[in-house]
Amino acid sequence: MIAVRFAKVPLLVFMIGIILYFCIQSLGGTSTYFTDAETSRANSFGTGENMSPVVDVTLNPNARWHTGTTETITWNAIDPDGNDDDLIIDLWISNDGGWNRLPLEGGGFAQNLGNVGAYSWTIPDDGSVEIGNFQIKVIATEHDDTPFGPLRGEGISAMLNFEPLPPPLVITRNPTPKQIYSAGETCSIDWAVIWIDDPAKDKIKVDIYFSSDYGASWAQIAADKPCKSTYKWQVPAQLQSVDSGLIKIEATMPTGLIGENITEIKFANP
Repeated sequence: MIAVRFAKVPLLVFMIGIILYFCIQSLGGTSTYFTDAETSRANSFGTGENMSPVVDVTLNPNARWHTGTTETITWNAIDPDGNDDDLIIDLWISNDGGWNRLPLEGGGFAQNLGNVGAYSWTIPDDGSVEIGNFQIKVIATEHDDTPFGPLRGEGISAMLNFEPLPPPLVITRNPTPKQIYSAGETCSIDWAVIWIDDPAKDKIKVDIYFSSDYGASWAQIAADKPCKSTYKWQVPAQLQSVDSGLIKIEATMPTGLIGENITEIKFANP
């Protein structure tokens, strides 16, 4: 009998502890398992207070994502607390699943931006951006700290692809193979350069060369011309001894990428 009575003592103590716990809760007591800040945060769920920002990212899938071009990164960042304008924006990029800050042309990163909804990114051509698939991540951070630290929200774009930058396309409109020029005569060399990013055409340098030995050697006859123009070239007297030559128009990007077009020019042979 004595052994049985002692066995019931732990169960009785446990039941008394449970009863006391619920009595304390009914009187407005606070559980010792949660801090006041944690309890306040838990009670704020669903009210919009102290909730992380919500971010949506959009990239133009029809844009030509090449290094050296400028494309727009668009996002919509909403602060459930109603302070959208106070959000701080940081942009990140991933080529392989890992994330790095979005590099800028000339150095630096796209960080600590205002929540303006869009960013025009000139894609660096210094090797900091890898060719292939990529994603953009936008992180929005509340300006004011909470008891839990700064609240952040993020959005990740769909997968797009960086393509190798193509060279400029050079079109020679004149001279044509049917035209024949005599020594001392003026030849109008007419050309146009086409490139994927029209605003960047101002950075392209156009040089014109002539060869009288089928391209074995070239002599420059004009330099630093615009992407679309005409150059008046007087045919040298010494070309009376040759039947034809080659005109090369060369368009060079600041990165060193070159596009060219070579056209045959014929001469009157006395």
